[in-house]
Amino acid sequence: MSLFRQILLSIQAYSRLTKSKSPCRLSSMSIARRKSHRPRSVLVAIFTSGITGWKKRIGVFRYIGEGRPWNVRMAVNLQELQAAWGNRGDLDGILVNAPGVDPTICGFADMAIPMVLFNHNLPSSSPVFSRRNGVFFLHQDSSSIGMTAAQHLLSIGIYRSFVFLAPEAPTSWSEQRERAFSSVLQKKGFSCTRLTASQGHLESSAILSSLPRPIGLFAASDRTALHAFAIARMAKLRIPDELSIIGVDNDESICESSTPLLSSIATEPETFGYTAARLLDQLMEHPDRPSKDVVLRCKLNVVTRRSTPEGSPHGHLVTKALAYISSHAIDGIGPNDVAQHLGISRRLLDLRFSQIQHGSVLAAIQEQRLARVKEHLLHSSMTIEQITQACGFGSLNHLKKLFKGRFGMSMRQWRQLHQRSP
Repeated sequence: MSLFRQILLSIQAYSRLTKSKSPCRLSSMSIARRKSHRPRSVLVAIFTSGITGWKKRIGVFRYIGEGRPWNVRMAVNLQELQAAWGNRGDLDGILVNAPGVDPTICGFADMAIPMVLFNHNLPSSSPVFSRRNGVFFLHQDSSSIGMTAAQHLLSIGIYRSFVFLAPEAPTSWSEQRERAFSSVLQKKGFSCTRLTASQGHLESSAILSSLPRPIGLFAASDRTALHAFAIARMAKLRIPDELSIIGVDNDESICESSTPLLSSIATEPETFGYTAARLLDQLMEHPDRPSKDVVLRCKLNVVTRRSTPEGSPHGHLVTKALAYISSHAIDGIGPNDVAQHLGISRRLLDLRFSQIQHGSVLAAIQEQRLARVKEHLLHSSMTIEQITQACGFGSLNHLKKLFKGRFGMSMRQWRQLHQRSP
């Protein structure tokens, strides 16, 4: 079924529910089971924008359409939620997906109405958390999403640097995705640079430009990935050759209209909406059930498009080589040490690097060493001679020549320029 058809059916189902004073048609068994119950009045407040929000609503109405006598009120923004507050007396249940913080939600929480909140961003001081009964907090398995992103980028096997791009406002689900993403990378010997969409494009592009390439960037959501495209254009980084981008939600309105098309992790938002409605139904049947957190583990699927390259069958070998280089570049290692660590010949190592990295093992080692040199120049008071030894260079003259050839200025000039910058 096409996405447009799904949205149309969702609108039609909602229209039938709101225009008719009678509940949805039920089977004879359902009528017999519920004949003593009046239709339940339910507030469905889903603020999420874009196709993802529509799919969650489709999931909610799919559950209702299976024979639940619910009279539904919809709120798709803060103004409509506040209007519902004025006519709240007959509500039997509330389903809320409001990523922001609003006193109206806290007011509903004080009423002891059965409630399901998902993807919320409420402070720990909110009264909803003091309720012992009648509230379910539904969460996506954001850790699995972060792990999936890291595993996918690692499987491609070309990246020397990794970046997590956080949304403009901090959220718990974004933080969980970042922690899981960084954890998987660290276990493989890589570090992760953090950027936020609230940073200026000029600052972010400067950071990206300073990282060894190619770079694998994981954006917390497809909407956040739009910032990554803007940063890449300012930094003049080619996608996906120098910078690969992967988002979350597989929002076709974003992924299919970006340039190039955005790869993304599909998260089954319709299942999320369906589950939220099912949990609310359980709470309305048994409103004294203890409040609890519920983590929904949906099937995750990486939808690859042009913002990430195809994986190589030899990518895993190169990934292991890059991880070893990242951890030991400043120890004075050379290409032969990398080959020995992997248990392969130097010739095979050079061949795989040439095929996948389009460069040499020695260049990868030097890139890591130069990155450490810049860190010391910027964040320490070490002399140039001390930095040379600390970063695994045997010759000061060799480092001077290499640094000037790579960055167009001496190390002292680079330090003076960047230490003066705000």
